[in-house]
Amino acid sequence: MMMETSRVAEVQLTTNQSTLPVSKPVLTRRNATTLWLKDFLRFIGPGFLVAIAFLDPGNIAADVNQAVGSGYELMWVTCLGTILSWFIQCCCARLGVISGSHLAALIRDNYPPVISSFLFLFITIAILATDMLEVVGGAIAIHGITDGRIPLWAGVLLTCIATFVILSLKWVGNRSLEYIMIVFVVMLAITMCILCSKTTVDVPQMFLGMVYPRLPASQVSVAIGALGALVMPHNLYLHSALMSSREDEVIVVGMNRALTYVTIEAAGTLVISLVINSICIIVFALGSKMYGNGSDMGLATIGDVLADVFGRGYKYVWYLGLLASAQASTLTTTFTAQFVITGFTRIKEDSIWLLFVTRGLTLVPSVVIAVFSYQIHDGFAAMTNALNIVDSVVVPFAIQPLLALSTYTLEMWKLDPFAKFMLAMTWVSSWIIMGLNTYNMVDAGRSTIPKQMGVQVCFYIAVAIYIF
Repeated sequence: MMMETSRVAEVQLTTNQSTLPVSKPVLTRRNATTLWLKDFLRFIGPGFLVAIAFLDPGNIAADVNQAVGSGYELMWVTCLGTILSWFIQCCCARLGVISGSHLAALIRDNYPPVISSFLFLFITIAILATDMLEVVGGAIAIHGITDGRIPLWAGVLLTCIATFVILSLKWVGNRSLEYIMIVFVVMLAITMCILCSKTTVDVPQMFLGMVYPRLPASQVSVAIGALGALVMPHNLYLHSALMSSREDEVIVVGMNRALTYVTIEAAGTLVISLVINSICIIVFALGSKMYGNGSDMGLATIGDVLADVFGRGYKYVWYLGLLASAQASTLTTTFTAQFVITGFTRIKEDSIWLLFVTRGLTLVPSVVIAVFSYQIHDGFAAMTNALNIVDSVVVPFAIQPLLALSTYTLEMWKLDPFAKFMLAMTWVSSWIIMGLNTYNMVDAGRSTIPKQMGVQVCFYIAVAIYIF
């Protein structure tokens, strides 16, 4: 497998070309810091779009499950998942910066058409599953904010319309979308902090839960689900695509510094997502304890629980935060779908019908799911688990091409002194996550498939084929 190295050569030429001798200005420490910050700000934005996937309704539902089942005990799972995800996302970002392309286009150019088509199919399924959950989460938020005056099906339509309108700003520039995402993240953080201000945090137990791994037997599936939910297949495509669009910035600051900036930015935004997820767990743990019936807590009911525990006003604060989470995450999945389609099919990215298609594919299924799951007890919880399992199944089909492309193009990483370390840690992180996701998939399958010997044998054969 070979890839073009003209991107690296171009950046090396730009950053290493000689110039006529001129007097160099002396940089003071203050001026050097100002220049560093100015260059770093050029790369702020993509990390916030990626961090949204760590704060989507699916992850918030996982926070609820953790808090209800074990309080602070599983917070180490969220910390570990964030660290492992950081290595994977850094690999995506660096591949985009160095190659000047993105994962979908690289797969198309370097894989046989049959394999490329299958990978396209799998990531499309994952995007549809993720987007349905996020759209339904937005509908729940709108339904709750209006005290049920706006039905769920109408909430789905409003969420989709808002997504279409905001994504129309793409023609103004990707930067405008990045700024909007930053606003949504700040909005979610503020709402969670307001809720946290009403809680009494057991600080020693919270830090113990973050650093001391404890895993009660009854919470194994919850922990694996929470860890698996942090790695979303579409995020790998999104991050590489966003960084590939920073070509001008890379030429200005140089490849080495660009790689440093994207690594720091990814770490910073994931730390923000970790803090917000931790706040969610703290709030939901106290709410579950005071409410006395945590098993009834879920995306559709937690607003009423918070109203009973903290007061009616905090119900609306929660739904406002959920709306920010859902709207931001459905924006990123729709945005990612456009990158995926253009990368695999060479369709022009600025085609207006592409926005209609990517936004309309999940509209009808989301309306159906929103209406029917609301009428069934624990319907949203079942839907969340089912869609998270779909993502878990698809994760290897996104990670493996990423690792293969990065490994076979290691010569392109020579500009990065930490290349081998980052790539090795990405391999370790990916295998841990894929192993846990496979376990979660098998565990879910054992409890749902028929017990007949023939069916069981076929199931485990399929799992073996899937793994290898």
